[in-house]
Amino acid sequence: GPDKEKLQASIDEMEKVIKDWDDRIKKMEKELLALQDNAPAQPEYAMAVREKSEPENCRIHIRGEIATLGERVNRGNLRFLDLPNLKPATDSASGRMQLANWLASDRNPLTPRVFVNRVWQHLFGRGLVSTPDDFGKMGARPSHPELLDHVAAEFVENGWSIKRLIRAIVSSRTYQLGSQVSQVNQERDPENVWLWRMKPRRLEVEPFRDSVMSISGQLDRTPFTGSVVAGFHLFKDVEFNSATKISGEQMEIPHRSVYLPVVRGILPEMLDLFDFADPSSLVGTRDETTVPAQSLFLMNGEWIILQARATAGRLLAETSWSDEERINWLFESAFGRLPAKSEIERLTGHLRVPEELLEAKADTSELEKWTSVCQTIIASSELRFVR
Repeated sequence: GPDKEKLQASIDEMEKVIKDWDDRIKKMEKELLALQDNAPAQPEYAMAVREKSEPENCRIHIRGEIATLGERVNRGNLRFLDLPNLKPATDSASGRMQLANWLASDRNPLTPRVFVNRVWQHLFGRGLVSTPDDFGKMGARPSHPELLDHVAAEFVENGWSIKRLIRAIVSSRTYQLGSQVSQVNQERDPENVWLWRMKPRRLEVEPFRDSVMSISGQLDRTPFTGSVVAGFHLFKDVEFNSATKISGEQMEIPHRSVYLPVVRGILPEMLDLFDFADPSSLVGTRDETTVPAQSLFLMNGEWIILQARATAGRLLAETSWSDEERINWLFESAFGRLPAKSEIERLTGHLRVPEELLEAKADTSELEKWTSVCQTIIASSELRFVR
């Protein structure tokens, strides 16, 4: 009857609507999958701090327990410290901006003195204040207080320009002194506190790695593009935990060492061996250790041998060069000087009667002979020390 026809029409209409929605949902699912497979690049993020609309005062955490709270303490300066020119926080501000302005103020002598001391330490191996992390009463006194103040004052007057600061220091007579030892001065000042000579210093691991890669022709001097996070493409399919070990191949990129990603608690072998600073701590002065593992790495390390072989390949590619010309290039690239006659004789003799290579085999091909020579130069103390 009519009711049955009307019901059937309603059912047909509903089925049509359902089919239409099914088609639309399937289409949207396909679009979603396409977007997931071709997702746009993630934006670059940076950690930052911003003010709350209404800054709050904190309560004391008794014995450091976050659940055991004591009285509320108003924001402000540390009362037991006399910090001149530091304006107190206001009701509408947290105090961060006031602290930042005080730290970078031309009227605050502490910040430039600490900064120039760090630069001085990096260039000379020892700061004018030998405790760069402690300028307080428990820290060491400046060896040259007037000089520290003078350099700090010039740093501020020059607009806090680090380039001008470094240029002024390295162009000084003191920085350009040689490393020759005077017996009289050595007895009077064995630690070279009074800067009577340039004290030889061992290269930190980053410039040492970069120097080796520069000699071998493997160093890409262009900056690594992208954020630090982008560097983690090196460690594909690696699950990081306390037992994770990073191999030499995984750590290697052709760029400078400053672009190597560092995972807290997990350091690549070379950085770990050569006194890289603990990334979990503030380290004003790095340790300088001499341990057997360092020598073993230079003798047997896969990365060192690969770099030596790449260097040998560069030398042998110059088919018109004699052995002496190759040795001259190697010394100039590694040491910035030409070899002495005796050094040329020793290395050419080594080429004629090569030692057994440190790869558990005795390969006497030209490439392996020169690899052995290049490894000797790379592992030498002259390359690892600034004299």
